Amino acid sequence: MGAFTVTDEQIKEWEREKRALEAKLADINEKLNALAVLRRASPSSTPRTKGNGAVIDAMERIITTSPAPITRKELRQRLATEHFSDPGAYFYICINRLKEKQRIRELDNKRLWKL
Repeated sequence: MGAFTVTDEQIKEWEREKRALEAKLADINEKLNALAVLRRASPSSTPRTKGNGAVIDAMERIITTSPAPITRKELRQRLATEHFSDPGAYFYICINRLKEKQRIRELDNKRLWKL
């Protein structure tokens, strides 16, 4: 193994680089923290999902206030325009629950409609 020499000047330079990088990282973290605060304050930036029951309530409202029966695709599009994240498989669970509770009905053509 060969000799390896590090001078005091090299160590000081590395320490200066480290401090500069730490300062830059602190600045980035400060910006990210500020962004997180702003996102929490904005109602449309936080996706609403099954956790608070908002999706199933919105689905029922959209179906029952629609001027005509709607397709599942149209329902998904309406949820998206209201800033809901895609509920995935929960979408179908919500439809089934609404039908079981007799809050909506499914027509022969598979469109969803109010009772």
